[in-house]
Amino acid sequence: MGNREDCPYGNAGFRRINPSDRSVISPLAVLLAFILFRLFDILKPGPVDWAQRLPGGWGIMSDDVLAGVFANLSLRLVMIALPMLPFGVTL
Repeated sequence: MGNREDCPYGNAGFRRINPSDRSVISPLAVLLAFILFRLFDILKPGPVDWAQRLPGGWGIMSDDVLAGVFANLSLRLVMIALPMLPFGVTL
């Protein structure tokens, strides 16, 4: 038990992580995404604040969706920009 042949799902649990593989999400990226989401949700820049003014539950839901979109775009920009720095950090 515990080796590759015993795994009922093939080698899925034994995949080696390649640092340049963008399909693997690091815990640091998840933490940064959560922080960015909360930041946009609390500060409510421009369209996020406008969306909150929609009537009823639409405003409650749409401001969270827009805060998530802003956080997603911001995290993508950070993940693109970090490897371009002289010390080449990746998330």
